[in-house]
Amino acid sequence: FENGGQYNLSLSVYLQVLPYLLFGRSVIVTRAASALVTCLAALWVALIMHKAFGSRFPWLATLILAVTPAWFLHSRTAFETALATSFYAGFLYYYLRYRLEQPRYLLHTALLAALTFYSYSPAQVVIAVSVVLLGLLDVRYHWQHRREMVKALGLGVLLLLPYVRFQLTYPGETLRHLEILRSYWLQPLPLGEKLRLLGQEYLRGLDLLYWFRPDPPDLIRHVMKNYGHLWRPGLLFTLMGIVLALRHLRRPAYRTVLVAVLAAPSGAALVGLGVTRALFMVIPAALLTALGLEWVIRQIGQSLANWISPS
Repeated sequence: FENGGQYNLSLSVYLQVLPYLLFGRSVIVTRAASALVTCLAALWVALIMHKAFGSRFPWLATLILAVTPAWFLHSRTAFETALATSFYAGFLYYYLRYRLEQPRYLLHTALLAALTFYSYSPAQVVIAVSVVLLGLLDVRYHWQHRREMVKALGLGVLLLLPYVRFQLTYPGETLRHLEILRSYWLQPLPLGEKLRLLGQEYLRGLDLLYWFRPDPPDLIRHVMKNYGHLWRPGLLFTLMGIVLALRHLRRPAYRTVLVAVLAAPSGAALVGLGVTRALFMVIPAALLTALGLEWVIRQIGQSLANWISPS
């Protein structure tokens, strides 16, 4: 579909067909349909907490995601980034089900990866980086379940056919997209300088100051006034969650969340950091913050229990 002067793959168009046929053309209908889909992200982060981390309070992740300013704003806009981020949460959930429970969930993982991939152009890079990192980190587990891997690869090839068709039909549109966005990759710069810019933009996407500072340097329509992109009161819990994840790096659940953190800004780094291109960060951020907050709650509860119980 033509979008902003260039042709793009966009799952959002198909999701809007039924609401359009039922209710007609309307900004409210368009945004409501998108908001309903983003409710899946709220469900998936809670399920990750419950299934992968055995959380007693899985709703904490949903609550934290709901009050995250960048998500609060963009989940109501019908921008493709919110759709891709929601499906990315599902991709992480089903991968963890595959990794921790049943190998058959790898097919679900492949399907959610494709839905993420086709929702938003920066998501293509995020999914590619996530798949490569998870493939390398869990290579032994994948080899143990190579039969499921073969099935998933077959499904992946099938799901990739629309992208191959797109590239054959519109062979220059990917470069045109980068030209419209004035990507430094198309500028007459030495390769070393391009790689330096890539690293610079990527590291900016991991910078806590960018995510938590009030009124971050983005287009005003993508910022909630006097708020950071992430939930500022939760910064301490986010840091605790990062520490917990690093301490339990050998456990697949924690490792997968850290992979999501590393993958989130990869798509934005090709052009320039912006919250829409890096919105994927809200998913691992919500999980890490919930893990940190739950750890504090458990420590307080244990201290109270020790204090109340007779010596």
